[in-house]
Amino acid sequence: MKIRYLILFFLFVAWGISLAADSTRITALAPPINAQDVKRISPVVLRFSNPLNLWEIGPAGIRIMGSQSGQHTEQFSYDRATHTVTFRSSRAFFPGERVTVIVTHKIIPADGTPFLDDFGWQFQIETRPSLGNFESMDPRKVGRWPQAVVAFDAEADGDLDLAIANQGSHSVTVFINHGDYQFTKMEYRAAGEPSSILATDIELDGDLDLLIPRAQTNEITVFLNDGTGQFGQEVGSPCGTQPIAVDAVDLDNDGFLEVIVANFEDDNISLFLNTGDGNLLDPLTFTTGNSVSSVVTGDWNVDGRFDVAVANRYTNTVSLFMNEGNAKLADKIDVELGGYPTALHSADLNKDGFLDLIAADAGRDSIAVLINRGDGSFYPELDYPSGNWPTAIKTGDVDGDADMDLVVANYVEGSVKILLNFNGRYFREWKTIKTPDAPRDVELADLDNDGDLELIVVCESDGLLMIYKNESIGE
Repeated sequence: MKIRYLILFFLFVAWGISLAADSTRITALAPPINAQDVKRISPVVLRFSNPLNLWEIGPAGIRIMGSQSGQHTEQFSYDRATHTVTFRSSRAFFPGERVTVIVTHKIIPADGTPFLDDFGWQFQIETRPSLGNFESMDPRKVGRWPQAVVAFDAEADGDLDLAIANQGSHSVTVFINHGDYQFTKMEYRAAGEPSSILATDIELDGDLDLLIPRAQTNEITVFLNDGTGQFGQEVGSPCGTQPIAVDAVDLDNDGFLEVIVANFEDDNISLFLNTGDGNLLDPLTFTTGNSVSSVVTGDWNVDGRFDVAVANRYTNTVSLFMNEGNAKLADKIDVELGGYPTALHSADLNKDGFLDLIAADAGRDSIAVLINRGDGSFYPELDYPSGNWPTAIKTGDVDGDADMDLVVANYVEGSVKILLNFNGRYFREWKTIKTPDAPRDVELADLDNDGDLELIVVCESDGLLMIYKNESIGE
């Protein structure tokens, strides 16, 4: 009997090895993983080891999503000889936006072999070189105590719009961009102290919706876009206590975006799986450090699965939850920081193809940079001066030299500082922009379609939106 089971076992192992050898895999892709200078109209190219079923190559099989432009559902071409799929978008990506490509497990090879290589990766769109001369535009009133701002194309008209979460007035302010810095202002009621805001296509209907954590009512709310830039229907889901930050990414490579919420009071994150129609399942909970203050997603070990990272304000750590596949997050791995982080961001700072982590450290008035070793572990932090009490940190190619620079908002000092990236080896302060009191959040976006990145700041004390126009070289 034992010999029989041994024979069956070895036959099963041999069959598995043969199956893996014959399975369809991705053999090449473009643009490269975490590339930073991708053209606005660059195609997305994937080469497979075996022929594919053409009916499954479209949006259900391969999804392309811009962080500001939303989903790109374009026509594709297929080269049967090389098993190569090429997507060419009819509309350009926005300068500086991050693009995510998901190759889902719905891809079906033509010969019936299994597809084991569902995979996701990201790249960054290039920006135009600039002089760094930032002109302050007229201040615009928003609600009371604005906490966060996001740039996105609400109407899919090629102009980037803005949305602001106002905690004190329980509202969301949306500015629809008509070009030449002319905006139409709209106000939406958002009871329950909105604490952050994210634009993403949660329904995958081609329109960017708004995700808003509500710190008072302890829920995450989706404001659905009706396709014209109007936000009417609200869909709320309970989460933890005092949700403070949100991100969304496809964690199980099924083409639908999961939602991750950081719950400040509960010291945990809530993970909502997406059913595919915008409805979120009951959340899974993962314990973080004390007073989790920020959440970001990215593939830190480059295995094709997106992971989750959070900043823990009062344990002075960053916690990483590595994705083991099918949205199963491993136990957290803590990375020690010298002070307490108030915000977290990710980008490939040294252009080695691996995402690094950047934290705003309010305890030491500094920016903590964690360089990725390439396997999801990090070298000891590098610290750079920020200003007094940094509350927000973003990255972007502000000067247009294909390196990701650092932009930090300093709450007590009332300033935004830009640190230029010198080939990923070090950062140096380039510009300090004086703002109204209490800048809470900062965003980077090309608001005037000239190819460079403007600075957008929300200031808490006076309830102001500040736009600083960037001057391109040659303007």
